Amino acid sequence: MTKKESRWNCTEKSCVGFCMTCVNSAEALRERKMLKTKPPKQKTCKICKVKFTPTRELQPTCTEVECMTTYADKHLKNKAIEKKKVARKELREFKAKDAKVLKELAQKIFNMYIRERDAKLPCISCGTTNNIQYHASHFKPAGGYSYLRFDENNVHKACVRCNSHLAGNLVPYRVALIEKIGIKEVERLEKPNQLKRWEADELQEIITTYRAKIKELLNAN
Repeated sequence: MTKKESRWNCTEKSCVGFCMTCVNSAEALRERKMLKTKPPKQKTCKICKVKFTPTRELQPTCTEVECMTTYADKHLKNKAIEKKKVARKELREFKAKDAKVLKELAQKIFNMYIRERDAKLPCISCGTTNNIQYHASHFKPAGGYSYLRFDENNVHKACVRCNSHLAGNLVPYRVALIEKIGIKEVERLEKPNQLKRWEADELQEIITTYRAKIKELLNAN
C-alpha cells in the first residue's frame, strides 16, 4: 500500500497511511484493479500448435515438457548457427582488411625493388638522369590491369614528372619499353584486361620474394 492510496479516503491529519480507513480503502482499490484486469489471451504453442493460456508475457510454448524442451533445443541451435554466421562474417572482414594491408606493403616493397633494379638507368619515358625523385611506373595501370600489378616487365623506373604529372608519359614509354623487353612482351602486356584478386598468402609470398631480391641487389652493389 502506498501513501498515495492511503490518503485518498483518510481525513486524519496525523495519519501516515496505516489507520483502518486507509488500509480498508487501499484494499478495496486493489480489488477493483484486479477485477478490471483482463485475463491473458490464448496463444498457439510454437511446437504442438495447440492453444494455451500463457502464464507469462513472452511464453512461446504450452506447459508440456516435450514442447518446452524441443523449443529450447531449437532456440539454442538457431543461436549457435547465428553465432557461426557472425564469426564467419567477422573472419571475412578480417581477411579482407588483412589483404588490403598486405597489398599496400607488397606494392611498397615491389616498387622499392624496381627502383633499385633500375637505379643506374634513366627515366623510361623521357630519359632524364637528373638527381630527382623517381617512381616505379606501371606501363599498364595497376588499377585497371590488376594481374600486372607485380609484373616486373610492366613496371619501370620513371621520374616524378612523367609518372605523376604526365600520367606515365606513355608514348615514349612504349617506344623505350619495346627496346628494353621486345615487341612480343609489350604486346603481351597490352592484351585485354584481366582482373585478379590478390589473396593474402600470395601477397605474403610477394613481400618475402622481393625483400630477398632487394637484399641481393644491395649486396651485389
